[in-house]
Amino acid sequence: MKNKVRNENVGLSLLIENPGSADAVLPLGWCITPKTLETIERQKIINPHLLILLIGMLPDPNYSNSTEPAAKTIYSFYEEQRLLLPLKQGMEYIEISRPGKYRLFATIVGDRDSEIEDLRYKYLGEGKERYVERNGDISSPNLSLQRAVIDVEVGAEFFAHEPAEWEKRWVGRWLGPAKDQCQFGQQRIFAYSAQPLLLALGWLLVFLTRLLKALLLTIGGYRKVNWLAVARPDKKLKVLRSFDPWDSVFLTGRDDSKLRWFLVPLWPYLSLFGCLLIAFAYAETNLAVLLWLLLQIFLWVAGVGLVGSFILSRILQQGSRFQNWLAAPGEREQARMLALLAEQRKQLSYLGCDSRPKTPTLKAIPHPTLHLRYQALKASVCRPFSR
Repeated sequence: MKNKVRNENVGLSLLIENPGSADAVLPLGWCITPKTLETIERQKIINPHLLILLIGMLPDPNYSNSTEPAAKTIYSFYEEQRLLLPLKQGMEYIEISRPGKYRLFATIVGDRDSEIEDLRYKYLGEGKERYVERNGDISSPNLSLQRAVIDVEVGAEFFAHEPAEWEKRWVGRWLGPAKDQCQFGQQRIFAYSAQPLLLALGWLLVFLTRLLKALLLTIGGYRKVNWLAVARPDKKLKVLRSFDPWDSVFLTGRDDSKLRWFLVPLWPYLSLFGCLLIAFAYAETNLAVLLWLLLQIFLWVAGVGLVGSFILSRILQQGSRFQNWLAAPGEREQARMLALLAEQRKQLSYLGCDSRPKTPTLKAIPHPTLHLRYQALKASVCRPFSR
């Protein structure tokens, strides 16, 4: 598979070492031209970001043609993953979920007034749009600053071997399925150390709870008590197969619903209900005291809130006046913008396509973040599982 790159605007390029046999943890780099950098400065875009779409490619069964083996395969496309990264980051490690063919689409996004929270909401959050069409086209007028597309293929040999099925069930019993070898190793430590003790403790609590419930129901003369639920605390079983408050030997017969008046006085829980009524009545007498305490707390909170809101409003008022004084001269704002753009140019200068290595490596990044260092270390020691 050739390094197929389509740049709708040649100012952005994606860098991959071997697109025809890509790793399951894919090192992806990018570079820009001086013209793109000038466009960013001319539009006064502060902290531009790179929006990356990982698009899955599946052979479309509606267009398969078995009579012509050499015919071109028609694919259907779907969005699988979406990332929003600072442009100055330079590269990212993308974890792919399963073998197959993928299309990576990238575009530079941002404007003069957008904060990072606005970009995340617009492109990753509830406000995100759908960009990927079934035929693989990217349709959105908002994604037009610079674009690049590259197709990659990931083989099954780049994924980790699956552990034994019994061990997967035991290790993921509480923590869920692991995404890669590193996560599985962390979960395995917990599964073979604390998990057996916690599981035994949980079963003991379930056993005691079910035993108490079964004894109380049996003493009350209730039928259909399921003692198997007591004997098997590891199973999701009900102590009472079907609950009917009148299904007691002290209240009704087995085959009819007539009340057994002569046995009602012998019902063990008749006196218990009396105690509950007395306790409820005692609580009612202290209701006035409770309401008085709640009223006092409310008054204190309301008083402190009013005083605090008055002080805060005065502080904000003075702060707004000071801010207006600072913002009055337009030269200061323009000087601040020029300083930010100059600093940003220094940060993005190493991304030039003419000078940057075509193979994305951590050594090509002047100041790699801790996130990138962690990703590089993780990619070197563990592989993901095919999901």
